[in-house]
Amino acid sequence: MTGAAHQYRRLFGQEPTAAIGAIAGAVIVLGMRSITDWITALIAVVTVAILWRFKKLPEPIIVLAAALIGLLVHPLLVVA
Repeated sequence: MTGAAHQYRRLFGQEPTAAIGAIAGAVIVLGMRSITDWITALIAVVTVAILWRFKKLPEPIIVLAAALIGLLVHPLLVVA
């Protein structure tokens, strides 16, 4: 059992499987609704790769980087 799962069990008296399932379901629903073109798919894949490599990277940095990329790329994709 990992440290986080052990802490969860100590606090709530049960395994975190229900919480993990709920979070995984939310990730799938949000991903299907928000990943609508190849740019957002590319940002999602790169984000997963970066988080896989740098496990301690703060989430606000990921959100800021994705927002900046979106602001830079969006004008190039909008049809006038």
